[in-house]
Amino acid sequence: MRLNDAILEKAWNNMRTAEQRIAWESPFFGYYLGCMRMLADPESKTMRIHKCDGIVTVEFAPDFVSGLSIRQTTAVLAHELNHLAFGHLAHSRDRYPHDLARTISEEVCANEWLDVRDLPGAPVLLAHFPELSPGQSFQERYEILAALPLEDDPRAAGLGEELKRRQQDAGTVSIADVRRMAEAAITDLGHPVATKGIPGEMQRAIMRGIGAGSEAGDFTGLVHAAGGKPTVSWAAKLRRFLGDGSRIQPTYCRPSRRHPEMVGLVPGSETKPQNPRILLVLDSSGSMSDELLGEVLREIRGILPHSEAWLIQCDTKIHEMRRFDLNEAAKPFQVRGRGGTDFRPALSPTILRKIRPGWIIFFTDGYGPAPETPPPCRIAWVLGGRNPHVPADYGEVIKLGDGSLFGGSKEIV
Repeated sequence: MRLNDAILEKAWNNMRTAEQRIAWESPFFGYYLGCMRMLADPESKTMRIHKCDGIVTVEFAPDFVSGLSIRQTTAVLAHELNHLAFGHLAHSRDRYPHDLARTISEEVCANEWLDVRDLPGAPVLLAHFPELSPGQSFQERYEILAALPLEDDPRAAGLGEELKRRQQDAGTVSIADVRRMAEAAITDLGHPVATKGIPGEMQRAIMRGIGAGSEAGDFTGLVHAAGGKPTVSWAAKLRRFLGDGSRIQPTYCRPSRRHPEMVGLVPGSETKPQNPRILLVLDSSGSMSDELLGEVLREIRGILPHSEAWLIQCDTKIHEMRRFDLNEAAKPFQVRGRGGTDFRPALSPTILRKIRPGWIIFFTDGYGPAPETPPPCRIAWVLGGRNPHVPADYGEVIKLGDGSLFGGSKEIV
């Protein structure tokens, strides 16, 4: 057997074994591989995923792959799959003109979920860039890196080949291609199987990448409420904005103040307390971390004893709408969505006419389009996260952590 044949055979053996390991550990990525074509190309430098003849293809260099261990081959293949799943192959130079910032951000995002000890060579890691934080999106990292003088930064040295390859692969696989693959994997495998082996934060990173802020997600996950007491005094705020919830109604059991002698004939009046109806809207998009959602659930526990509550989960579409009580808030909560963000479906006139809330409390990090006109009832945006954004110029704003309340940009006193 000639040496070239031996090299090719070993490379194919490594690739097939790596494919089997990935499919076993993560059926979601195994489904991706089942939809793709493997191609050995001696002209390639290492390994890449791109679209060739209309088919998403894993192209690898036999010389490179045959020199790797099975663990290294698996890590490199998983690295390339991360680029695909996060939508990196759809990034264009027109949208992200800073080549170094784009490439470094993509490499950091792809490597963040791997055991870097298995990656050959000198991979670009999050630990090399203290300016970046764990869990940040590609967009956030790109903006931070684009503001740095990377051309003279020694950390960016040696990225010449990677830059060329990323430029060559850019735009070959569209967001629509990746989204179709993800939707097919979730539909065919089912949620429990499709999400096996994929951490919740990684699921959200995938949905952020392919949702591009405009598509609904199809991931689910359990979230536990954060410990401690709510940071906001909800009983006081409910009394302030909705009164005590009491209602005056007629009764024949009390005499009329004007005609006390006609008791039983002319009704009197009595005051009956009632809980105000609250609409709790939970932003279930990919930008809402498990930690933030845990804080939100803790705040919801503080609201439920004082009100009748309806709950809506919504990313760019409504995934759930139902009555919500204190007993349910004590259990692990199943979050649905993890796609892009759009506040308009949950605040549509149809939904508000059905629920008729006295107050809408919208839990979010604030990044998404809101209706141009305010709803017919009072609304509060409860903001959390690293850099929360006020989504509209109407409504109150409650910031988690300090319990402060603002209207637009001015504090309400």
